[in-house]
Amino acid sequence: MRQNPFPKKARKLLDDAGLAYKYLESPQDLRNRYASASFLPDGVVIFNVKGNAYRLEVAVAYRTATVSIRWAGTHREYDQRNRSG
Repeated sequence: MRQNPFPKKARKLLDDAGLAYKYLESPQDLRNRYASASFLPDGVVIFNVKGNAYRLEVAVAYRTATVSIRWAGTHREYDQRNRSG
């Protein structure tokens, strides 16, 4: 059985972002580092992982430099989860 590469890549992405958070004060600082990130209301940020195969949804609290994972999964699961109607 082949292991899903997402958890390792997600951890790497968060580690990279976490180190950078010491210097981040706004969403623009994060956008400068991760140009493909999507920003939603209430500090929610969506990252594409492994190209566009996976999605990582995090909540960012800039004042406390905290990143919390809200959801992680494949792009297809993300689309199904967020389908309106």
